[in-house]
Amino acid sequence: MKKNEYLILIKRLGLAFILYPLVRVAFLVSNFDYFSGTTAGEVLTAFVYGFRFDLSTFLIVHAIF
Repeated sequence: MKKNEYLILIKRLGLAFILYPLVRVAFLVSNFDYFSGTTAGEVLTAFVYGFRFDLSTFLIVHAIF
């Protein structure tokens, strides 16, 4: 039973790690006028930092369990 719970948790976290970058892309596209002066490298760096932030918050929140 415990193994099944871990599998569900991993699937949910994987889904979140897929959806969050998609939401960031949607935000970037919808507000493209504000980001027109940024380079592709800066956008990629922001996505890397966003991934690191997501990972750290997931680990902090789930460390209790």
